[in-house]
Amino acid sequence: MKKFLGGINLSWKKLIIFAIFAGLYTGVMAMIPIAKDTSFADITISFEVWILFGILIIMNSKSPKESCLKCFVFFLISQPLVYLIQDVIHHSNLFLTYYRNWIIWTILTIPMGFIGWYMKNNKWWGLIILIPMLLFLGIHYNRFLGETMYYFPHHLLSTLFCIVTMLIYPIYIFENKKIKITGTIISLIIILIMTIMSFVNKTTYNTTLLTNGGSAGAVFDDTYKVYLENDKLGDVYIEYNNALEDYMVNAEFKKAGKTNLILEDQNGNKEVYEIDVKRDRYDINKKETNSIVNNNTMSKADTKSENEWKTESVHITVNKDSITKRGAIIVIEDKNEKKVSWGMNFAIQKAGEDNKWVDMITKEVVTWLDMAQHPNENGITQMQLDWSKVYGELSPGTYRIVKYNGLSTLYSEPFIIEE
Repeated sequence: MKKFLGGINLSWKKLIIFAIFAGLYTGVMAMIPIAKDTSFADITISFEVWILFGILIIMNSKSPKESCLKCFVFFLISQPLVYLIQDVIHHSNLFLTYYRNWIIWTILTIPMGFIGWYMKNNKWWGLIILIPMLLFLGIHYNRFLGETMYYFPHHLLSTLFCIVTMLIYPIYIFENKKIKITGTIISLIIILIMTIMSFVNKTTYNTTLLTNGGSAGAVFDDTYKVYLENDKLGDVYIEYNNALEDYMVNAEFKKAGKTNLILEDQNGNKEVYEIDVKRDRYDINKKETNSIVNNNTMSKADTKSENEWKTESVHITVNKDSITKRGAIIVIEDKNEKKVSWGMNFAIQKAGEDNKWVDMITKEVVTWLDMAQHPNENGITQMQLDWSKVYGELSPGTYRIVKYNGLSTLYSEPFIIEE
């Protein structure tokens, strides 16, 4: 470990190869479906491994100037590659959409690399420089531990990675025994506090399970009761959605797993649905009719006829050049053999903390025009959305459009409202 944190001859050639490998690996992990919701894909959305890369570069640099330049070049090469490889393979627009935010972090590596080099001087101020990184790792540890408790054993490796690195850094960066002990105690305190916070504020998954009259065949209103057979998984409730003008069964799940969801009317008649809850998606199956509804996932029932309309064959994008605070143009691409029409209704969600999507509150009860737009011969439907009357002007942030077509609820790719 001592050689790793200070004994490597990190030439510019090795640094560039390292940066290319890191960027390509991260881009590939972001595209592999089996890696989703696992520790192997965490590098695509969080900092814990990138902190390790930064410290490795800092500890193997010979001067503050070399440290900041190498950190900057490493991130200048690796970060764009993460998005570009996905754009080339998936024909997406991630680089132009997201990298303009991440370039700020790349620029910040210049002062961080310069200041970080002084950890090597084995002084108390070196521990002060390290503490923000330990806190940052602690925040990641808190999130990963919550994810692991919700969807065990997913993210377990990342949880352990954060613990191990938080203890390794003060022990192996510093030679002074007192600084080592103090740094280790600080790390242990951070770990303890974040562990308690994970148990107090447990990770949840909020979603809509059923829509009145939707493809699951559920018909209900606010006179019905709804509950889970295994209430340890979370809570479910019926709520009226003003934007969609209909009743929905919404859920707040506290852990992943399988159970039955029961809808019960005033006469005691029950409809039972088998539900398989994962981290941010679910499968739900009405037992009586054996009909399947999917939300952002592919289940075994998708092996049915190719003529069946499938959610996975529909892609909604927002025209980047059309985005304003008052509206935008969305493009719905339906690759199903049997195409469907789209109503005027829509809702908007905003990205909140911990990557959770939060429903926007409408200004008033919304009435949608009873008309539909039909896809062209290529399955493309283009719609001009004016959300100013529904939500007002949107504040800066990341959003997505929610569309419901009577068969399923679909979500657009995220888009950004700028200052």
